[in-house]
Amino acid sequence: MSSGSGSFGGRALASLAVGLAVLLAAGVLVSQTRQQRTVVYVSPIPAPEGADDRDAPPPPSPLEIRAAVAAGQGVVLGSVAAADRVVPEVPWDHNGLARAEVLPEAVRWDEVRERYVADLADGRTAILTLSGTHARLIEIMSRFDEPAEAGVVIEPDTGRVLALADDFSLESIGPGLSRRADAVAASTFKVVTGFALLTEGAATPETETCFSGGGSGFDLDDLDASRDPNDSCLSLIDAMAWSANLVFARLADRHLDPETLQGYADAVGFNATIPFEMPLERSRAEIPEDRLEFARSAAGFRHTWLTPLHAAMIVGAVANDGQMMVPTVVESIEDAEGNTVYQHRPTVWREVMTAEVAEQLTTVLSETAVSGTARRDFSQRQGWPHRLRVWGKTGTLSNRVDGGPSPDPTLVYRWFAGFGQWEERRVAGAGLVVSTPQWWIKGTYLMSEGFLHALL
Repeated sequence: MSSGSGSFGGRALASLAVGLAVLLAAGVLVSQTRQQRTVVYVSPIPAPEGADDRDAPPPPSPLEIRAAVAAGQGVVLGSVAAADRVVPEVPWDHNGLARAEVLPEAVRWDEVRERYVADLADGRTAILTLSGTHARLIEIMSRFDEPAEAGVVIEPDTGRVLALADDFSLESIGPGLSRRADAVAASTFKVVTGFALLTEGAATPETETCFSGGGSGFDLDDLDASRDPNDSCLSLIDAMAWSANLVFARLADRHLDPETLQGYADAVGFNATIPFEMPLERSRAEIPEDRLEFARSAAGFRHTWLTPLHAAMIVGAVANDGQMMVPTVVESIEDAEGNTVYQHRPTVWREVMTAEVAEQLTTVLSETAVSGTARRDFSQRQGWPHRLRVWGKTGTLSNRVDGGPSPDPTLVYRWFAGFGQWEERRVAGAGLVVSTPQWWIKGTYLMSEGFLHALL
C-alpha cells in the first residue's frame, strides 16, 4: 500500500455508517445520560421529519457518536461507562492537544503539501505529524498475511507520532489495533517491573538472581530460592535480554507487593485516559493479590493489556530522562484560507521516573537487541548499521488459558517495545504482530524497519 493511498492501514476498514437508525437511537440514548460536555459536536444526522427544536436532545459528543457506532457493531453494549472505558473521550483540558478530533478514516495523503493531512469536521485542515515511516510500515504490513499488525513510532522528546499504522485480515480483530488494548502486554510488562525494582532500591542492573526452570511458566514452589548447584544466575540486564520469567517473578515476590506494582503500572499510564486527538483505549493493569498470580503478572503473564501507542510512550519516557510527553498526531491546523491557526508545542504529560532511574533502566534494556531475544532482527540482521543502537524488550504470549478450552483461533501476540538512536537523534516505538502458530514476522521486524526509516 503506497503512501498516496489515503488509507490508514486496514484491509477492510469497518464502516462507521452502521445504519442511521441504530446510530440515532443509540446516540439519543447516550446523550440523555450525560448532558454536560466539554466539546461541542454538531451532529450530521438530520432530525426526524416533523420534529422541532424542543424535541431535539443535546447534540451528541464524539464519545457518544463512537459509543453509538460501537453499540451498533456489537462491540460495546449498554452504558456510556462501558463506552468510556473502551474509547475514552479526548481530555481537551490537557495542554498540548490541538482541540480537534482526528478520525482515522479522514487521514489522507496530500500530494500538494506532500504530507499526511486530515479534513476536520469544521472545514479546517489538520497537518499531521505522520511521516514516511508511517507509509513504510503500512507497505511492510501489506506484504504479510498475518491476522493483524500494528506499528507505532514517536519522538520521545516531543510526543510527535511519526507512524501509527495497523492492518488486519481477521475480522474479529478489526481495524485500529495500534490504538486498542486488545493485546496482552506479555513480557513488555517486565519494563514496568524493572522500573519498580530499580526505584524501590531492590535491584541494580548488575543484581544477579539464580534460578532453574520458569521458561514458559512456573508454580509456587518455584518462587522459593533454590540451592541447586545447576542453577543459572543472571543479572537484571541479562534477565531482561533473555526474558527470564522466574528472575522477575522471584524479585517481585521478594521485594514488591501487588499494591506497589499496581502503583508503578498506574504511574506509567495504565488505567489512565491518555490525551490524544484520536480515539484511544485505555491500557489496563489489574495486578492480582494472589501470590502466584502476582508473581506471574510481574513476569508478564496475563493481567495487563496494552495499546501499541502506549507501549511506545512508556519506552519513550525511558529514552527521555523519565518524562512522558503528550502524544500528538497534529503538527498544525490551517483554516479554509490556508492560515495557520494552531501549531503544536511539546508538552510533558507526566514525570514518570527520575533521570537516574531512566538511565539505569536504559542499561537494563541495552542487551535485548544486541545479544538477547531481539538480536536477529537488529544487531545480527544482515547489513544492520552498527552505529544504530537499540534498547528494548520483546514479549510473546498466546491467547490460550491454562486449563481452559482451546481458543478458536489460537493467536500469538509478538511484541517489541524500545527506542533507537542514530548519532544524537532518538525515536521510540512499539511493534505488535498477532499471528497464528504459523507466522512470518514479529514485532521486532516491524520496529527494525521503523527505526531504520525514521533514523537514517
